[in-house]
Formats: sequence, C-alpha cells, structure tokens
Amino acid sequence: MNREQKALLTFHRKYEEELDRIGVKTLDSTKFSEQDAFSFFTRIWKNVDNTDSKMVTDTSLNYYHEFVEANRNIM
Repeated sequence: MNREQKALLTFHRKYEEELDRIGVKTLDSTKFSEQDAFSFFTRIWKNVDNTDSKMVTDTSLNYYHEFVEANRNIM
C-alpha cells in the first residue's frame, strides 16, 4: 500500500474506535423497522419521477452513500 492508502485505513480505524468509545452507531450498523439501513432508506427510490432525466441517471445506491456520508460528517 502507498502512504495515502495507509493513512486512509488508519483514519477509518481511528474513526471506528472513537465511535465505539463514545457509543455511537453508524447508519450502516443501525436497524430501522427491522430492516438494514440500505433497504429502509432506498425504498423511497420507487417514488422517483422516471421522466426526470437527472433523477434517473443516479441510483438509490448513490443517494444512500451520500446520506451515509452526510450522517458521518454530522456525527
């Protein structure tokens, strides 16, 4: 691994250790209505207007990753 990859792995390991220390769960490790977060939050994708080309070019996975990252930044 190069220096950047090692630094990124170290950052994520320390981040996870800090979450454990303060007792905070990530979005991915939380259940909503007995479903994993991805299944729960991507159900809204069914309500997308298929005639809107901007909305159709993105996927629910893209939006989910954005949501997870926003949640992580807030924490």
